[in-house]
Amino acid sequence: MPNDETHSAAADIARARLFIADGTARRIRLSARLSVGDIARAGGWSESTVHRWESGERAPRSEAALRYLEILRSLTELLEARDLEGAEL
Repeated sequence: MPNDETHSAAADIARARLFIADGTARRIRLSARLSVGDIARAGGWSESTVHRWESGERAPRSEAALRYLEILRSLTELLEARDLEGAEL
């Protein structure tokens, strides 16, 4: 029987895929001044893989989606901290 952790993981996978599909992931990446290559290296993927995700050709598999969401959350925290401080970190 699925537990709360399973539901949370499924929600995070869906969230990552939605962020990619609606362009949120790309906007976060660009706001952080990172290239597709930077994200690819951080996640252990090829540049073409990340490009295919962002262009809508493909969606990341479960584990990759979870890892990508972790990266996006870290970048969002960084950007929010920068905005609060009013300066670049």
